[in-house]
Amino acid sequence: MKHLYFLCLIIFIACAHQTRQEQINRKIKKLKVVSSDFWQTWKSDKLEDKIYPLAPQDIIEYLELMNKRDGFKEKPQVAQLDHIRMNEMINGLKILPPQIKKIINPQLTAIFFVKDLGGSAIVMGIHDSKGKEVSSVAIFDVDALDKTANEWCSWKESTPFTPAEGYRLKCTIENYPNNNRGSAFRYIFLHEMGHVILKEYKLDFPWDRYATSQADIDEYEFSKISWRYLAPFNGNPKEHMGSAFDQLFSLRKDVVYYKPPAKLDMTKASDSYQQLAQTNFTTMYGATNYNDDLADSVANYIHVVLMKRPFSIQILKNQKVIYTYHDCWNEQRCQEKKQILAKYLK
Repeated sequence: MKHLYFLCLIIFIACAHQTRQEQINRKIKKLKVVSSDFWQTWKSDKLEDKIYPLAPQDIIEYLELMNKRDGFKEKPQVAQLDHIRMNEMINGLKILPPQIKKIINPQLTAIFFVKDLGGSAIVMGIHDSKGKEVSSVAIFDVDALDKTANEWCSWKESTPFTPAEGYRLKCTIENYPNNNRGSAFRYIFLHEMGHVILKEYKLDFPWDRYATSQADIDEYEFSKISWRYLAPFNGNPKEHMGSAFDQLFSLRKDVVYYKPPAKLDMTKASDSYQQLAQTNFTTMYGATNYNDDLADSVANYIHVVLMKRPFSIQILKNQKVIYTYHDCWNEQRCQEKKQILAKYLK
């Protein structure tokens, strides 16, 4: 009876967690700020003109609910960009390839900046009266953007690991003189746009749905390449879906970004990236879940393949490089994903 009691308690807690998430999702969908009516007067023709120095308070209400749903403790606040920072962000977007601007521009209404977001950025869907997503708003944390491109990437890619004496992770996504804050913003921006610009093509499984079988996942061209149905959703996403490579990438389940304390220490960083290289995931961040798999692949593809920028992760021990992870776009393991992105981002 004692064991039965604890089993029932665990099931109750899991169901309660799922119910809370669903309740928050319903609240989010009812907010005025996610409705296209709210944004009728926010019209700009150029992509770089959609950067605004001050976010409306309604954005904060949306972000508070998102953080509550996703387990972040941070409480977002409005932040105002100064003239210097605004120009850096604008210049970061100006050099995007014309075909990418053409794809993004009609699907983006505005870009805002806040403090204490809980991560580098988030994208908010805007829906019409019938519930169809018609545009988006991108929101960024000003503190995450107070770093050069390589500083930001090194910081981000280090968040899954606690410090270990003698060990260090170094990420390179820009060379001099392009290693600046505007370039960091552009890479983060591309990831966020990766969540929305290809939505009409049914590539990745929706964030607000739960699969009932592998057939549900297989309907999505990109997700089906790497993701597998495990069990009905019980409050824990990692028990609901797993990767097709979890036997090869055993450390993947412990890779968690932005949420201290990290589950791995830096001595495991080299092993983690070596395991990643045995999969068809393009980045470590993309391996954490099916939505970021597509979004980070989009960002990395545009950055590396279309813009000819560098991407490498080095793990150092006592100042010596012990492992280097490079982008995979010329490797066989990533060709299926490369072909999909080439088709839709041409």
